[in-house]
Amino acid sequence: MQVLKVLNPDKSNSGDERLTSLFNSLMGDVEVANAPKAQLNFLEQEVKKVFDSPLVTKKDQRVRKQNIAYLPFLSEQFQKDLAFLVSYPGHFLQNIKAFLKLYGFLYTVQLSLNIKGWAQKPEIKPCYFILDSEKASKERTKLQLHGHKQVIESSYSLFPYLALNESLQDTKEQIVPLWHLFEELADTDIKALNKYAVEFYINRSLTSQEALAATPSEAISYLAKLFTEQFKKGNTRETPFNNFVKATRETLIKPFEQNRRRAGSFLVLNQDYLLLLTNLCIGENEKLRLHELLIEFQKRGVFFDKSSEECLIDLFERMGNVERMSDSGDAVYVKKTI
Repeated sequence: MQVLKVLNPDKSNSGDERLTSLFNSLMGDVEVANAPKAQLNFLEQEVKKVFDSPLVTKKDQRVRKQNIAYLPFLSEQFQKDLAFLVSYPGHFLQNIKAFLKLYGFLYTVQLSLNIKGWAQKPEIKPCYFILDSEKASKERTKLQLHGHKQVIESSYSLFPYLALNESLQDTKEQIVPLWHLFEELADTDIKALNKYAVEFYINRSLTSQEALAATPSEAISYLAKLFTEQFKKGNTRETPFNNFVKATRETLIKPFEQNRRRAGSFLVLNQDYLLLLTNLCIGENEKLRLHELLIEFQKRGVFFDKSSEECLIDLFERMGNVERMSDSGDAVYVKKTI
């Protein structure tokens, strides 16, 4: 029933409502106009009711609250992949939970890696995975520099920066990302931002050096520093901050991480998630060249180093969905399985 809780905020707790907001942001204005048609069991009928509800289809003229996507590049891929998934009713019903888990994770990863770069529109950041069937080692540089460790470290900035973003806006209205809000700020806003910073500094009894900003960029940077400081160890707000970090990791990240003992922890895709992602990336095509498939993976935030690419080919060959035109790597095609 977790899918129902994620998609229906009227029957969920505050954590579920945040997940609902996440997926609403990814969906944008997309509508599931043609609901899946298939022989459904009881649980599948309940899932279908959710997708037929006004929250998704707007049949009763209810318009769900729209938030501008914090990650436009990922929102575009989500909408494309959801439309493709819905076009295969059986596959949709079988994989919707995994689909939402996968995108919830990819969203969290890319948001963590982009959140401090609020002065620019977010872009895809390299994040390297391994397959659950392959060996890992500390010598694989890309995995060490742009893998699990960078995601966990970056995730600690999510709560302070998102809290700052909401505090600068009327939450009853449309919430825009911090990078979008920054684009709209002008020099005339500096006085109000400085006033807010001073009041916040006093209210939270902070101890960092006070500063007055001369530009909107300086003002946001200083506020970000204050919002981060309020959650430092020993502060009264340390507990809710730690609870947020723990919940984010347990719910969204942990299903995709593995500890490989001496080699450390890695972000991992098992065969089920890999196959789902592969079918989404191939989409309406019957097959893609391997290097084209890897590019599609990267558009969704999934990167593999050379060692993993070799393991990937071996896995696809065992599954029987590889077509070789020659021994050249450029002539290797991967076929979808639906």
